[in-house]
Amino acid sequence: MTNPKPKGIVLLSGGIDSTTTLALAQRQGFEV
Repeated sequence: MTNPKPKGIVLLSGGIDSTTTLALAQRQGFEV
């Protein structure tokens, strides 16, 4: 049995900070 991906929520404001946070979370294996 495999472990499911951890889930996370990123609120996007359209700025570089939220976009970078989204990309980092996806790269670390989160389902966002």
